[in-house]
Amino acid sequence: MKKHVRLFLLSLCMTSCMSADNPEIEEDVAQEVEQTEGKKAATEEVIQKEEAPELFDIQDTEGDINNIKTIKKEIPEKHDKSWLGKLRLKSKDITMYLGGMIRDEYFLYNRVNTLRTDYYDSNDFFRHKLSLDWSMLQGEKRYGKPATEAFVRLSNYIYWQNNNAYMPIVIDDMRAQDANVSIAQNIPVRTLMPLIFAEQAWLKINLDAFASGFTKNPTFFQVGLFDYEVGRGISLGYHADMAVEALGWPGDGGFTRFPYMPPGFLMRTQPVENLTLDFYFSKWREVNADIESTNAPTRQNRLFGPRPERGKGKDRDVWVLRADYKHETSDGELLAEPYWVHCNAPEQQIEFQADASAHLNTLGVMVDLTHKNFKINVEVAGQFGTQQVHAIDRNVIKLNSKGETVLSHVVFENSGNSAFGPGVSFVQVPVRDTNPNNGTNDPVASTDITTNINYIVNQVPNRCLAQQGQAIQRIDSLVKEPTDITIDPSTGKREQLASGGQRIFNANNFGNKRFRNAYKLTYGGFMALADLSYEFDDLPLKLAGALGYIGGDEYPYNTECNKTFRGFTPLRTWYKGLSVENILIFDRLVIPRPMNISYKNLYAFNNLKNLSDLQYIGLGLTWFPLQDRRKLSCTSDTMFLWKVGDIYKWNKCGKHPDPAIEAQIALDRNFLGFEGWESTERAHRMIGIETDIKVLYKLLEQCTIIAKLAVFFPGKLYKDLDGQPNIVTRRIDQCGRSHYDSLGSDTAFAFIVGFDYRF
Repeated sequence: MKKHVRLFLLSLCMTSCMSADNPEIEEDVAQEVEQTEGKKAATEEVIQKEEAPELFDIQDTEGDINNIKTIKKEIPEKHDKSWLGKLRLKSKDITMYLGGMIRDEYFLYNRVNTLRTDYYDSNDFFRHKLSLDWSMLQGEKRYGKPATEAFVRLSNYIYWQNNNAYMPIVIDDMRAQDANVSIAQNIPVRTLMPLIFAEQAWLKINLDAFASGFTKNPTFFQVGLFDYEVGRGISLGYHADMAVEALGWPGDGGFTRFPYMPPGFLMRTQPVENLTLDFYFSKWREVNADIESTNAPTRQNRLFGPRPERGKGKDRDVWVLRADYKHETSDGELLAEPYWVHCNAPEQQIEFQADASAHLNTLGVMVDLTHKNFKINVEVAGQFGTQQVHAIDRNVIKLNSKGETVLSHVVFENSGNSAFGPGVSFVQVPVRDTNPNNGTNDPVASTDITTNINYIVNQVPNRCLAQQGQAIQRIDSLVKEPTDITIDPSTGKREQLASGGQRIFNANNFGNKRFRNAYKLTYGGFMALADLSYEFDDLPLKLAGALGYIGGDEYPYNTECNKTFRGFTPLRTWYKGLSVENILIFDRLVIPRPMNISYKNLYAFNNLKNLSDLQYIGLGLTWFPLQDRRKLSCTSDTMFLWKVGDIYKWNKCGKHPDPAIEAQIALDRNFLGFEGWESTERAHRMIGIETDIKVLYKLLEQCTIIAKLAVFFPGKLYKDLDGQPNIVTRRIDQCGRSHYDSLGSDTAFAFIVGFDYRF
């Protein structure tokens, strides 16, 4: 009786929703209502078998149970339906599925960003995600398999009461009329209400369904917003904001894990049985779509080139060739996946927009073997290519601490310290009109731009590599031969030396000279990963182990010369681990791993939004307390992590060996608030040990409760770098003084709990 009532209510609801728009659907539903009880049960069983997620190996992108593809890739003749929803609507030869997900989680972080107890490094928040999925298959009745497939996922992804956490409105660089002035960069605008965005939206056309020439070679085209990766997703993933930012690969914005998929095009074909070939193209960064973009002055700091505009052909593109060979036996299967990834990045940012460009190639292969209860995965990859670091002029107009408009890299002659050579000074030249006959110091009020000091320093012969550390020369028609300009520091007017005038120079300070030479980095990174797991039949346990080496090197931009860079550069990577997972460093990306100090910035960058410069050993144990192993699992993972590239200990009493450079650094220490200098002794490479505990409980078939605890014990590396200024530990005290502090070495932990509901 209850089954008849439910069936009646379902038919009434579906009829009222669809009869007005589509009588064919109404007729189709009515026919299903009139079926016998046994036939209905058989039909439901067929549908469940078609949609059963157990038929597909599913992995997580953002939680522990989100649906995406895994290491086991699809063979075209086996139609993958793991992305389909649970509610099916059908009319003639069109089948539509509706589904979605709701996930809410609570996060508690303590000391994960600085590893210090004396910072306010403790935060907690609630995170919410809602996804609504719509998918459609067309042509399955006519052709035997769908001729077209489409999928759309609309999502709302927020922190509670912080709606723009993952969905900010980001404004690109805003610049004043003077191309040298940067007013603001990447301004996030707070959204007042939660936003809905397209996380995925793609169309797939199966040529073999309707074109006789492809019957023996299943082939499809896919285009739109969809996830695609090679190997484990380290050589290439699909999170556009994940990058090695300190090496010129900035992501979009200061947050991690964009929830939407990058736009791309995929063609997959099966030339022989069990072998598929992929050709994939993705537009990583688009800067050529309108005239405003092509005319943006991104090359304004370049020393060479006819004009400062960006020009055409500066998009960042990714090209992939990949093969998947799969061999199945009665007790296991083998997958071999060789791949080649090429990334063309005409505009990279090390110090300024478009101050570097790169061609990066990654050749790799992944092998995944399953034999009975054993799972083994091995991946190796190497990189080659070059990064061209362009010659630039670092001089820009800026505001000093007094609120004066000054030239950043044009300075007054320093006569107060004999240790300083020509062009070494910390007194910046204000932007003023130099004409002594002009009654105002306001350069805007000047009627002759050629007398503006900003104009003078940016003309030949003052703006060229040969003038590094040299005096600025007059360029007006009153001088017949090269003459140093001398100005009054108080008024900015030209004045004779005898009357109080001073010469001005192109800055020649250590690590921060006005002009940067052009040079080339040759990529030579290497990566090797291996995972092994075994699940017992007679014991409720699974054992796992992991080894990893992801190449690293010293910070390469302190010495401006050609060199080989041995660091491996992951692209768009978010990798949690395979058999052994890692929460804080891999998944949440919150533990900073410092590089060498940057001589220009006088602080160290970190590997944070990437997994470069890392080697590890991992051990894992999973316990299944219940007979149904899917119902409840408890996993403990421990990972030992080391740095690969050389880094030097920090000596709090140390000094630079060059007395002239030490004299400059002494002033920087006083102004920026740090002590010492790097020693010649290499620091210990031990990053630390992380232990994670994860519990998954399937409360209902559609609802899973998740709890995680992660603890990170810092290694000797952080103690050896005590005192080294770091980008994440800069602060200003209540008196307005700067402090360039170092990372700490205190234990950090995180706790995460939440639920995941699928419908």
